[in-house]
Amino acid sequence: MLLQPSPPTVGIIDPHWKDRISTDWHFPVLIGASFVAFVGVLLAALRRRADRPPVSTYLWVATIVVVGGMMFARSGALGGLPIWV
Repeated sequence: MLLQPSPPTVGIIDPHWKDRISTDWHFPVLIGASFVAFVGVLLAALRRRADRPPVSTYLWVATIVVVGGMMFARSGALGGLPIWV
């Protein structure tokens, strides 16, 4: 009995897997995960302050730092800036 070849797998073996899979959702998911992690770090770092800032301050700081930083990094990477920038 002859073995039938298995169907091609997606990933390292198939060099054209990006041509068949939409990766448009990666960047927003990374922004969301980074946003949640950053807010968690802010809450943990500032939890013992006597005069805690309002939640809106945490959200504004996280939005500026995370979303602004990720957009700058993406535009720099796509625009050809050196990696150290």
